[in-house]
Amino acid sequence: MSGGSYNYLCTRQPGDLLGCREDLEHARDSLSSLDADDVAQVLTDIIALTQDYQTAVESKMDSVHRVLYELEWWHSNDHSEEDFRAALAEYRRTNERSGQ
Repeated sequence: MSGGSYNYLCTRQPGDLLGCREDLEHARDSLSSLDADDVAQVLTDIIALTQDYQTAVESKMDSVHRVLYELEWWHSNDHSEEDFRAALAEYRRTNERSGQ
């Protein structure tokens, strides 16, 4: 049998690991069963880091979603500059209130 049991985790770039939680968990569990708990702990840490990153990025993207939406639709000639400016003003009002 060739490699690939864990979808080649060993060759993944950091950004690629965001979608590999199941493979990371599977490899971690296999390592634990092979008395390699020290390496399994590193995978546990990586899983936690990718989850934290994903949560942080989702939160930031949620906060700018409408502005990005209006920018894209304006530059595609589907919405107006006024639509974009209104979304930008709302974003700024919201962030002033929340202290961001």
